[in-house]
Amino acid sequence: MTIKQISELSGVSPGTVDRILHNRDKVSKEARAKVEAVLAKADYRCNIHTSALSLRKSFSIAVVCPTIIKGDYWHSIRAGIDKAQEEYSDIELSVQYFEYDQYDTESCKRAFNQLLDSSCSAVIIGGTFEEETVSLCSSLDKKSTPYVFIDTRFDGCHQVGHFTADQYKCGKVMGKLLDLLALAEERICVIRLARTGSSHSFNTGERLKGLQDYFSSCAGRKFPEEFTLNLSSQENNKEQFIEWLRGNRDISTLAVLNSKGHSVADLLRSNGISDRHIVGFDATDENIRCLHEGTISFLLCQHPEQQGFESLQRLIAYLLYRSPANSGDTGPVGVEILTKEML
Repeated sequence: MTIKQISELSGVSPGTVDRILHNRDKVSKEARAKVEAVLAKADYRCNIHTSALSLRKSFSIAVVCPTIIKGDYWHSIRAGIDKAQEEYSDIELSVQYFEYDQYDTESCKRAFNQLLDSSCSAVIIGGTFEEETVSLCSSLDKKSTPYVFIDTRFDGCHQVGHFTADQYKCGKVMGKLLDLLALAEERICVIRLARTGSSHSFNTGERLKGLQDYFSSCAGRKFPEEFTLNLSSQENNKEQFIEWLRGNRDISTLAVLNSKGHSVADLLRSNGISDRHIVGFDATDENIRCLHEGTISFLLCQHPEQQGFESLQRLIAYLLYRSPANSGDTGPVGVEILTKEML
């Protein structure tokens, strides 16, 4: 329990709770009795080591991640980080965000450079592009700055934890869902969203590998086709996509490999196309809306708030105790398959 929680349950101020926990004076018998009653009920045991460390030290955490938009995927991750910061409010902890456009490698590089120019105790990395992220990690290693991965992980790095779904397995699960939706004679299309720069999203690449491997094992099933869609102001690309779909009626099912399934669903609906299934990722507000409306059939959800909470929790444990990375609080996050009926 945190001091704040004890305060709320006992009706005693946080400062008074702190004095009682550390056996300081100037505390009324009535206040002490209220706090001790809460502690007894919760079977509370004060961790003197943690308390001493938290009183002596303050930590600054940097979070570098794609742009946070309310109701979107990374907004949920930030909610988890905020929750962990509140949970560990007895530790002096500050969190600073460095955001970048996840469709633009140059924006990513700028955010990474800003992070390296700052001063921080540890870093939470939401890396989209492999080359740029591995380079950032190398720089952090040289500075002996600990870091964790969130929503992804990269080989060859020295993170003290990672919190993400197994993206390759997610791709295989998506392949199975697509296979169930499409009739044997129908075709499937994988939508890849255009990015600025030379790099592709690591997660998208892993999901695509899993999806391709699933269909490689399906006898008689036509291999999914790919279409790169630009959701920016380049209308020609969108028009080409719509005309291509209209000219290929046997393409019944579409896979969107990131959280922008709602953008594809809305594009189809605005052009009067309502007979295609869409499978996408993440329970963002807009994706949930499309699931309600029936324009998205399935969503694979990766528990972003849990990822955010556990990533900060892991760094706190490492900063306080230098606990090893294999301590059991790091690894793959579970995935849920969400349908309209489950809302």
